[in-house]
Amino acid sequence: MVRDAKMTSDKHVETIVAALPQEASDSLWDRVLEEAYVTINSYTPRKFRAELNSRIFNFIYDQVVKQKEDNRVTILKNKLLNFAISQEHKHVVLRWLRNEEGHLKGLELTVGQKWRIISKAFTLDDITIEQKE
Repeated sequence: MVRDAKMTSDKHVETIVAALPQEASDSLWDRVLEEAYVTINSYTPRKFRAELNSRIFNFIYDQVVKQKEDNRVTILKNKLLNFAISQEHKHVVLRWLRNEEGHLKGLELTVGQKWRIISKAFTLDDITIEQKE
């Protein structure tokens, strides 16, 4: 719908945030969040991408805390990393890697997720070369 200009990206994100919490299917959560990533980062003007990525990141962060189902949490942990695009959110996931991030503390990361966080850390402007090593 966004690609066909029948719905704005902002409205699409608003719909996802409002409707997805009522969805019972884990596969739909996965698909909708993947579609949101593509929509925001492919079909949205660059000047709006940061804000929309941030809204989805914050939504997923809140949902990780609320979810009790292992499959859903696994999906959300992976998707959270997709939307960690701002410097602030990269710091959030870096603190998660260090097991210092409030609500994410204790949520285990896979080796692949750890590597994704490390690669994001290398793009942070306020971390020195020494810290990156």
